[in-house]
Amino acid sequence: MPHLLIIDALNLIRRLHAVQSQQGLTPAQALLATRANLINTCKKLLAASKPTHAIAVFDGEVHSWRKTLYPPYKEGRTPMPDELREGLADLQDAFWECGVDALLSQTDEADDLIATLASGIAQHGASATIISTDKGFCQLICPQIRVRDYFNKRWLDAAFVQQQYGDLAAMLEACEREEATRPLLKLRQHREEALLAQRLVRLQHDIPLGFNLREIRYPPNPDAGA
Repeated sequence: MPHLLIIDALNLIRRLHAVQSQQGLTPAQALLATRANLINTCKKLLAASKPTHAIAVFDGEVHSWRKTLYPPYKEGRTPMPDELREGLADLQDAFWECGVDALLSQTDEADDLIATLASGIAQHGASATIISTDKGFCQLICPQIRVRDYFNKRWLDAAFVQQQYGDLAAMLEACEREEATRPLLKLRQHREEALLAQRLVRLQHDIPLGFNLREIRYPPNPDAGA
């Protein structure tokens, strides 16, 4: 049965690089150390997951529909260090050295590409493991899709995201009842912001990918294009 390993590439790389940047290294040394650690980590993930297919998904310079809907989208995020941005091509090559293909889109965000990949394979009864610390992927969790936080060594599973009310709609409904608690009353005051946030984090599952599973087989299949 196919098992697809999906690596949220920049999520992994930025955290590895942050560790190296705190070691008193020069920017060039930190980048080399990040590359070495990336290869080591990638090999560990492959050994632990034992996938039949694998891919690392990168974010491109995308002006997404989320930015159009909400102009301040992502404005509060720490910018990527210049040396890391300049070294991304070499880090992408590091995945290829491990036998993992890389996907980079100039039109779609990595989160939506990952959701499309995972949901697509799940619909065919196969399984997917997503490597990321991003809790936004928890909305994809089902018997066929798992999310692994590599750095905290934990699974972001159904129990991890279980809420008292089940979903936002149920929470908003509870806000209207007289016995609403203080947190619910606060949610009622920010109802529109909550609904906007829900729309922004909701992942797309229908991005055209332009390739098939044969092309991301692991270990790589030299006849994939045949």
